[in-house]
Order: sequence, then C-alpha cells, then structure tokens
Amino acid sequence: MKAKEILFTILTAILAYVPIGARADIFTGKAVDEKTGEPLAMASVKVETKMDGSTYISNYSTDSLGNFAVRSYHEGRAVVTVSMIGYHNAKKRTYCGSGNATDTIRLGEFRLKPSDVLLNEVVVSTKAKRFTMQGDTIVFNPAAFKLQEGARLKELIEKLPGVVQKDGKLYWNDKPLRLQMNGRDIFGGSGIVADLPAEAVQNIKSYNKATEFAKHTGKDDGNEDQVLDIKIKAGFMDKWYGDIRTSLQSPKGYQASIKASRLSDRNPVMFSFDTNNINRYEKMGTNWMSNGDIDYFGKAQNASLGYQHNFKSGGKDNNYVAATSNFNHIDGWGTDYSAAQYFSPNNVTTWSLNRNSHYKHEITPKLSLDLYTYLTEKDFILSSLTFNYSQKRNNSESGSVRLDTETKPYGDFPLDLLLSAGASDAAYRHLINRERTYQQNIQEGTTTDFKVYWTHFLGKKGQLVFNTNLAYSNGNDRFSSHRELEYIRQNIASPLYQYSRSPHHNLTFSGYGLIKYNISDALLFQASQEFGIINDKVRKQSYRSDVESRIETDPESTIDQANSFSSRKQHTKGRTNASVIYKTGNWQFTPTMWLTLEQEKLDYQRGQLDTIANRNSTKFIPQMEVKWKMDKSNRLDFKFLYNTELPDLLSTLNYRDDTDPFWIVEGNPRLHRSHSHSTSLTYTRTLDKQQAMMLFKVIYAYNIHPIATVYNFDPQTGIYRSHSENVKSGNTWYMEMVYDKSFGDYINLSTKAAANFSKSYGYLAAFDRNIVQEQNQMKVFSLNLDPKLSYERDWLQLELSGNMNLQRNRYSLASQYNSTPIRYTYGLNATAKLKHWEFNTEIYDKAATGYLAPELNRHRLLWDATVRYLLNKKKGWIGISFDDILNQKRDYSAIIDSSQHKEDWNESMHHFVKLTFNYHFDAKGKKE
Repeated sequence: MKAKEILFTILTAILAYVPIGARADIFTGKAVDEKTGEPLAMASVKVETKMDGSTYISNYSTDSLGNFAVRSYHEGRAVVTVSMIGYHNAKKRTYCGSGNATDTIRLGEFRLKPSDVLLNEVVVSTKAKRFTMQGDTIVFNPAAFKLQEGARLKELIEKLPGVVQKDGKLYWNDKPLRLQMNGRDIFGGSGIVADLPAEAVQNIKSYNKATEFAKHTGKDDGNEDQVLDIKIKAGFMDKWYGDIRTSLQSPKGYQASIKASRLSDRNPVMFSFDTNNINRYEKMGTNWMSNGDIDYFGKAQNASLGYQHNFKSGGKDNNYVAATSNFNHIDGWGTDYSAAQYFSPNNVTTWSLNRNSHYKHEITPKLSLDLYTYLTEKDFILSSLTFNYSQKRNNSESGSVRLDTETKPYGDFPLDLLLSAGASDAAYRHLINRERTYQQNIQEGTTTDFKVYWTHFLGKKGQLVFNTNLAYSNGNDRFSSHRELEYIRQNIASPLYQYSRSPHHNLTFSGYGLIKYNISDALLFQASQEFGIINDKVRKQSYRSDVESRIETDPESTIDQANSFSSRKQHTKGRTNASVIYKTGNWQFTPTMWLTLEQEKLDYQRGQLDTIANRNSTKFIPQMEVKWKMDKSNRLDFKFLYNTELPDLLSTLNYRDDTDPFWIVEGNPRLHRSHSHSTSLTYTRTLDKQQAMMLFKVIYAYNIHPIATVYNFDPQTGIYRSHSENVKSGNTWYMEMVYDKSFGDYINLSTKAAANFSKSYGYLAAFDRNIVQEQNQMKVFSLNLDPKLSYERDWLQLELSGNMNLQRNRYSLASQYNSTPIRYTYGLNATAKLKHWEFNTEIYDKAATGYLAPELNRHRLLWDATVRYLLNKKKGWIGISFDDILNQKRDYSAIIDSSQHKEDWNESMHHFVKLTFNYHFDAKGKKE
C-alpha cells in the first residue's frame, strides 16, 4: 500500500487539478404572439446543426414565460425553429462556435403569427404538462405531445425536448441514447421498441445512468449513459408487435420479411425472417443488427430467433441469460472489369485487360449464449459463448490478356477480340500472353468463441476489470483450377490443372486488465494492459498437372512441392496504454502513450525452404493533443502522432509462390519496419453576425522507409514477379478550407476545398532484378472542390451540389506516363412533403476524363425518384421507387502509383422499379 500511496502522491504533485467539463454553447430566446406580444408557453423549439454532411436535431420546449435556453454540443450552422399549434413557424439562423468554454448566443424574440385556421385534429389539452421533474430525472407525459393517430414510438421520441438525431441515431448532449424498457436493456435492440405504437407508452424517463463503477464509488467517471427508460402500460405487455414487408422489383425481384417481438419484463422473445433476391442480407442478435448488400447481385434467406430470461441475483434485478440463433443462406454474383498500364525502364510499357465473373454460395448458422449476473454486490460477471459454422463455395471464370501496345485501337474493351485473335490478325503480334481460367474454392469450418468479463469494486475508491477471450477455429479450404495459358511470343499453349487442400487450426487467448482509482475527488488515475497469444497452424498440399485425370489417378506424381507448405505461427503480444488530460484556462493538453511488446515465431517449410523465424519487437507510440480557445469565436487545435509498422513475418522469408504462373509472389528477407509521424493544425472561426463559419486545416505527414510492392517483368513470357521492399522516405502536405454562410432563413451556401501534395517512391517493373535500379519518384497534386447551395423550408428542400476531383501525377524516371485524370459531378436533390405524401428525386451528371478505359471517360446522367404514401393511420405505407431511370450507373475506382495505373469497374443492381408495402401489427391494450 505504501508504494501505491507514493505513486499516487507523485502523480498528484505532477498534475494540478482543473475541472474538466463538456463545452456547450447556449441559445436563448423567447416565443411570443406576434399580434398580442404575450409569451407562448410550451412552444416547441427545434435546433438543427449542420456540419460536414452531418445533421444534428435537438428538440426543446419554452417555459411558462415563453423563454428557452438550449444547449448545443455541436459546432456548425444552426437553424432554430419555434412552433406551436395554431401558429406559423418562426425561424432564426445562427452559428454554434467551437472551443472548450460556454458561450451564450441571444436570439431575442420569436414572433409567431397565428394561423388562419386552427387544426381540427388537435385533441391534446394545452394545459397538459409535457414533463415533470423528479429529482434529477425528467418524466415525459406522452399525452401532452401532438401525435397523429397510429403514430409510432420513434415519432414520440424524436419530439422529446433535448433529443438529438444524428445520421439516424439518437443522442442527448452529444452522448448516444440508450433505450431501456421498464428499467431493463431491450432484448433484440432498440429498433424493435421504436416501432411500437405510441399509445402503449405510460411515460418516458430521462436520466444519466451511472456506470457500475460510479454507483459503487460515488465518483463520476465521465462514462455514464444517457438513458430513455420507456414504461409500457401493463395492458400492452406480454404481447406481440412487429412489421410485415413485401416488395416487388423489376424485372423479377422480390422481398418478403417479418420482424416480431414479444415484450415482457421476464421472458422476452424476438423473431425475424427475410427472403429476397434483391441483393440484401440481414442478421440480428440480442442487442445488435447488421444488414447490407450481398454482392453486385444476390439472393438470401435469413432467419433469427432469440429468447431471454430475466432474474434477480446479488441484490440486483437486472440479471439475465439469453440465447439467440441465426441462419443465413446467401448467393451472390457479379463481374469485375479492369484495365491496367505497367511501367518499365527504357519506355517499355505493358497493357492488360481482365474480366472476372464470380459466384458465391454461403451457409452460416450461428448460436449465441449470454449471461449477465451479480455474484455479490461488489462482483459481477458478463460472459458469452458463440458457435459459428460456415460453408462457402466460390466459383469464378476469368479471361485476361497482356499486350505491348494500347488497347484503344481495337475498341472500348476489346477483351473478347484479343482472346480469340489468331496469328493472321493484326492485334495478335502485340500480344505477350493470354489466359482463360476456371476456379473453385470451397471453405468449410467452425469457430467457438468464449468471453468472460469480471469486475470487482475496490470499496469507494475504484475498480478492477479483467476479461479473457478464448477462441478456437478449424476447417479446410479446397481449391481447384483449370488454366489455359498461352505464351504468344514463345508459341506455347499449355493447359494447367491445379488442386490444393489446406486444413487449418487456430487457437487464440487474450486478456485485458484495467484499473481505475480515485486519487481524490478531483483526480482519477487509469491504466490498462492487454495481453494475447495466437497459435496458428496451416498445412497446404498442392497438386498440378497438364492432364486433369492424373491428379486423381496418380496424385503422388503431381505433388507441387514449390507451392505446398506447412506453417506454424506463435504470436505473443502485450500492450500498455496511459493518458491524462490537463486543463488550464483556455488551454487543454492531452498526452497519450502506447507501449507494445511482441514476440513472434514462425516455423515454415515450403519446397526447399525449411526455416524457423523469430522476431522480438518493441513499439512506442506517443501522441500529443493541444487545444487553445483564443476567444468565443476562434479556436486552434494541434495534434502530433508517431507510429511504427511491422511487415508481416512471412513476407520477410525467402519464399516463392507461383500458384498463378503469370503473377509470382516472393518474400524479401531484407524487409524491415517502417515509421511515420503526422502533425496537424486546425483553425476555426465563427462569425455570428455575418452568419458564417470558416475552417482551415493543414496536415504534414512524413513516411520513413515505407513498404511498397516491387515488380519484375519478363518481356518474352509476360510473367510478373512481385515482392515487398522498403523505399525512400516520402511526405504529404494536406490543406483544407471550409466556408459556410447563410443568406436569410432559407438559403445556405457551403463550400469545401482540399489540396494534397505528396511525394513517394517506387520502382519501375525491371527486366533484371539483379541490377540496382534508381527509384522512380512520384509527385501527386490533387484538388477537391465540393460546393453546395440549399433552400430549406418545412415542406420543401432543394439542394444544388457539385464535386470536382483533379489528380496530377508526375514521374521522375518515366515522364511519358504522366497523367491528369479528372472526375466531376453536379446535380439536384429535391424533397417535398404534403400531408400523407412524400416525394423525392435526385438527378446528377457524373463525368470523367484522363483515364485509360474509354468506358470511364464519358458523361453519365443518373436519375432516381421515390414516392411514399402513409395509410391506415400510419400503421402502414406504400411506396414506389425508380432506380437509375436512365440506366447509366457504373461503379469504378483507380490505383495510380509509381509502378502502375490500374482501373476497375463493375455493374451492380440498378435500373429497376420497386414497389413496397409495409404494415405494423400491434397488440391492443386491455381496457382499464
């Protein structure tokens, strides 16, 4: 104890205590009747703050004298709207600044003009209080909020004063909201409860829920959750709620899904099922959900079932045990296209075209068991056990050609012409090699993952946290291919059949320890330690032959020793982290330190290579942040970070992989670690009277001996060999400027400009790797412009936007490859809301120039539209959407470095009409 007290005394002497709090600007104002000047109590106040594409929405109410004081925890352009039943809305625009101190922005009176006709559907008494205070808890009364019949709970939540909506998620004072039901976390996630009928809610309580650490110590650790605790009326419990959705999509697309949950304080249940062929997957758990696209095209069947039992233990009633299962079956497919140019010395250049059509089939069932329980009042355990099984099959068919000249004279993408060209054709003499490949990869395996978290409270002073994770996986990967290889210049055409199987086992153990200790009421000390051990074993047996049947009839004679290997890897890792925050006046200093110790051992045998590699490494990563708020309108932020990266241990061995005969990969024993450091400075200025905001940022990054891929090329066979190598150090300068200004209540202009200057090094694709080469310096200047002009009313939103990206590439050793590709987009997005109807359309022109593939150097006019109609008192809706009406959409990307210029593109699901019907089914409450 003496040593601990001495340590804490030293830390206390070094660090002076200054209270640390969250910064928030305060908007003040008053709502009054325009004609009488009388204050309007309980008027709604909505604050929308926009910055860098994100929108934050907060809702509040005026007090009995019509006054309001709204805290904003976000910086950017703010629109404050005051509304009340029977009045037209009143708006004012302002800017929320940045920094660490609180500023008060006085907006004055909001004079609301009475409407000509009061709404007949108003049934809520104006005397009903929206909320009451019970200590530090706010209790909301749902009956006092204006909601249409059939409204859902999420509509009620969005109207609650103080609630913020950002990118579809709910926040309170810049903290994510944690939804609970009847004092418990919601089984199946908050999305299930959000679609409940609002009439099922008795009241909603809002409060800061302290962490278990804060509850036991009585000290605020700054990690409390902001909770919305929804109390459901008794008559609506132990009943089923959910959604049924059906969709039809041209030409033959469909989707049918059902999500249902049984609300219960003791034994909740959830269920979901979805089947579709419109490229969507969905997975659900006790408190999580994931969904997205399967591939470019796809179909799926997904089902989830979950059960939870809540019980009392250790004097607490928030204990539970839960079980969930998922079954997912997906099929995905699509085609990738690529065009590339590879640079070599002496003006030698090769071009390639490639097309790869793929198909995947996956079955992935999953079972999870979870336990949360208090053993005593000072000890609780959270544990989980997960079982996964996966069966995956991937088939692909590809074709590729390599030439010594550009492909444009033969068409936009003349791959089929070049694959079929004969000796008498003009294009044939420019071919170096070509290939047709048919592959199948089958993966099957299981994973078991066990986690335990134990927390012990050290009286009123602190807590200890330990967690462990034990995971084991095994399986087998089987690969087979049929390649038709042609070495044109050597007049060789040979088939190649390959087969391999790779059984693998992996055992991972990790641990984590954390100590929190209150040195005093003002100072909290925190330190953490991570530890992990990984044992990975892979054994691959490969076969190759020019006769397919020989692999089955005489496998011993077809063993591919060069590509068969045995790998055993042991990896032990420890990581220590510590950080402090020191504030004085308008300054804040945050030093952070990471120390990582790693021990690696790789026992690797492949062909004639049989070696054991050992590596012990230490990485020290410091970071420093400084913030200075000069005054209420100006702020300066500084950040420095130094980092170290280690190459993969296998890449440092002298191995060779020629599974793909045209692309051979090799290791490099001379490969070593690389480093980098970056420094950034950000200045922000807010001009409240001018309704404008400016931001200027500059970043300098220096990369010390980064790792790059080096190519060697045989001009006779067209074979490329690649390995990784440390190259000369390079640097990057990045500058960004943002200007945002409002003109009146409805018009806003936002412009962002960013410029990037970088210098990096690499090698041209050499013919002889034994000759020392000079490194090719690549200088890149890129410019990105992003202007937006918007008009925003309650029922109409219009936005004109554009984007231009220019990239200027210059090479020191190969100026003939210099390029300046440009991409730009401009268009209109419009949304109109008329009672039960909602209309949206967006139309954009996307264009590009300076790329290799003619497919990319063109204009594409993209047009989407959607119409929705709410029906049956909002219990359902029907909508129709038109995707890519003009059939122009394509997805493409480019890689440009000192060795290559490569472009990729594909077609995904687009150009369709989709009709969707959604219905909420609700239980009816018992009559009281």
